[in-house]
Amino acid sequence: MFYKDTLYPLELKSTQGTSFSFQKTKEDKNKMIKIHQIDGLIKAQIHEGIYAGFLFNFRSVERTYWMCIKDFYLFYKFTDKGSINEKDIKENNGILVPQHKKKVRYTYDVMKMIEMIKEVHT
Repeated sequence: MFYKDTLYPLELKSTQGTSFSFQKTKEDKNKMIKIHQIDGLIKAQIHEGIYAGFLFNFRSVERTYWMCIKDFYLFYKFTDKGSINEKDIKENNGILVPQHKKKVRYTYDVMKMIEMIKEVHT
């Protein structure tokens, strides 16, 4: 996503469950978050004017969070867990994205999300 002078590389993840599994080794198969996705966001984040992260959508509770790759990576490196849940995201600086459901599909307040990202990570 690109807005004004800022690039927001995103990995969009959605689940009906309560957590998102991630690879710890390349041999881990069938995980929701792959090592190359994490690596790609980390590489993008090192440049100025870029806010890389995950958008995590929990369909069952109808909530979506943005999580900076730096915060995700710290959790990923120092946890014994093989997944991240809503509580983990909130405890590690995840930002709740305003959303509104229109019958079946959601409309997201992307401008508000951008404001919150810049407020927290600038």
